[in-house]
Amino acid sequence: MSINPRRFLTLIFALLLCGCNLAVYGDKLPDFEKDATTHNDNHEIYHHESDNKLNTDSNDDDNTVEQTLRVLLYVIDGGIQSFARVADPVACRKMHLSQRSLGEPTLPFLRFESSYRLADASIQVVDLRSEVGIGPLGMQYNISQYTDHSNGEKLSISEEFGLYRMTACTGCEFDLGGGCLTLDGVGHTSQPAGVASLLIHPKHAHIGLELRVATSEGIKDYDLGFLYTSHYSSLKFGYRAVVSPHDALKGPYIGLAFRL
Repeated sequence: MSINPRRFLTLIFALLLCGCNLAVYGDKLPDFEKDATTHNDNHEIYHHESDNKLNTDSNDDDNTVEQTLRVLLYVIDGGIQSFARVADPVACRKMHLSQRSLGEPTLPFLRFESSYRLADASIQVVDLRSEVGIGPLGMQYNISQYTDHSNGEKLSISEEFGLYRMTACTGCEFDLGGGCLTLDGVGHTSQPAGVASLLIHPKHAHIGLELRVATSEGIKDYDLGFLYTSHYSSLKFGYRAVVSPHDALKGPYIGLAFRL
């Protein structure tokens, strides 16, 4: 079945516009920053009714260890396949994978992305993302500049991650990473953070999907994007929600991605 690119892009853009949040809030950016950096000290405490429960859970613990080892093997295998796709054509053929081509969306040596986002009726955002790597290892830096045009307030949220990039099959990449998230607004706060990403770009297809979730103590960052790819670049439409415990900066975006 052939897909009309013009109809696809029109549909995605219409859906994004429908999801745009048009509510107006006063002092939105400072309130969000305060909410994201306020620690919640109210922890729920759970008590075991008896020591017998620990004994009955021993089988569950054994199953958990087995499952953990299995996941670890998948993680190692995914990294080996990523290395093979960029550096070992013989191993790549044995694994029934296609060797990575320069400019392909998955496992980029270098990627730069810029997008424009509406986070509110008066808040506009410029998102910049860069990534460098080879095979399973990579580094990523993201920065989002928020500007509230109703009062001139600004907020910057940046993320720095080391990445472990795994290949599930040709055209499918799964990443795990760790690093820090920093907020610069009224104050300056850094928090440890983690990230998980799923990239699906079927071989010989121009359309792809990317899902990314970053999380820290005060912020959850959800990003879903649809890409129309040609050679070394992609046109990207998506929706991103940066969520604090009681607030959110969310809305649709449009952008361009370039890679080697």
